[in-house]
Amino acid sequence: MNVYNKIIVKSVIETIFKNNFSKDLFDNYIDYLEFNNKNCLNFNFENEIISESVFGNRLYFSYHFGPFLYIQYFLLTKKNIDLIFIASKYSEDKVKSFINFAKKNNIKFDESCVIYADSFTGLKEVINAMKNNKALFTLIDIGAGQGTIQSSKNSTEINLINSKIYVRNSIFNISKKMNFPITQVLTYWEENKRVLKFKDFDSNNFSIKSSWHDFENLLNKFPNQWESYHTIYKFFKIELENADAIFENDDTYYFQNDNFILICENENNLLFSKVSFTFYKISTRFTDIINSCIADKIKFKLNEINDLIDNTNLIKELIKNKIINKC
Repeated sequence: MNVYNKIIVKSVIETIFKNNFSKDLFDNYIDYLEFNNKNCLNFNFENEIISESVFGNRLYFSYHFGPFLYIQYFLLTKKNIDLIFIASKYSEDKVKSFINFAKKNNIKFDESCVIYADSFTGLKEVINAMKNNKALFTLIDIGAGQGTIQSSKNSTEINLINSKIYVRNSIFNISKKMNFPITQVLTYWEENKRVLKFKDFDSNNFSIKSSWHDFENLLNKFPNQWESYHTIYKFFKIELENADAIFENDDTYYFQNDNFILICENENNLLFSKVSFTFYKISTRFTDIINSCIADKIKFKLNEINDLIDNTNLIKELIKNKIINKC
C-alpha cells in the first residue's frame, strides 16, 4: 500500500469511527489484509455455518468483509449451486484470481459465470439471469453500476456509524419487481475460524437500510475486517462549504489543520483534504505559508493570502473543503 492509499484509508477510518479511531486500528487492518489474502480460501481453517436459508437459486449478497470469497466457494461446492457472480470492472483482477482458483480445484466457475454490473449490458444480463432463475451473488459495498452513485436515481442514503454514504439499490429493486428471493450473507473471522451467516428474505419485505444496519453492527465488532476502506470514500455523502463571492467580504480566516494533511513526496508538495478525500498539488511557497500560519496561529484576510499565492480557484477549493475557515 503506497503512502497515498495509506493516507486515504486512515482518513476514512477516522471519519467513520471519529473518537474511536486509533493507530492500532489502522495497523490491525493492514495485518488483517495480509492474513485474509493468504487464508481466505485456505482449507486448513475450521468453518462455522449459521444458516436461516433454504439455499437454491436466489440473490445472495454480502460485503468485502471477513473471508467473503469463501461464500462463493461454499455455495459452489458445498451446496452445488451454479452461481453467477455480479462484479465490478474495478475488481477484475480478483475475479480472475478466483477463476484460476476454481480451475485448479475443479470447481465449475469460469468467465461465463461473471456479469460486470458497470458494463453497458450489465443490468440487462442481471435481469435475464433472474428471468432464467439463476443463482446470483454480489458484494454491495463497491457501488458497482453505471454513472456516479451520488447522481443515481437508484441509490439510497444510509448512516454508517459516524458517516453517511450512498448505496446502490438497483439489484434489489429488480428482485422486488421479479419476486426474486434474497439471501443476506455476513461473514467474519472469529477465534481463528470462518463464520458464515445466511438469512433469507422475501424480496417484498427486504430493506437495504436494515441490511446495512446489520453490517454496521458487524463493523463495530470487527472494525479491522472491512477491506473496502480504500474505496468507500467514493460513496460518502460529502457536504462542502459555499465559496461563492467569498472575496467580497472582509472576514478573517485561519487554516483548520484537523481537516488536511500536507505531504512532501519526491519533491512534490500535496495537500490532502480529509473532507473530500482529494489531493491538491501546491507550491513549496504555499506549503511554507500554511506551516507558518499553523505554527504561529496566524489569521488572515483572503485577499492577503491570495496576493501571496495568486491562486483564487485553489483558495475557493480550500474553503469548500473547510481547510480555510472563517474565524
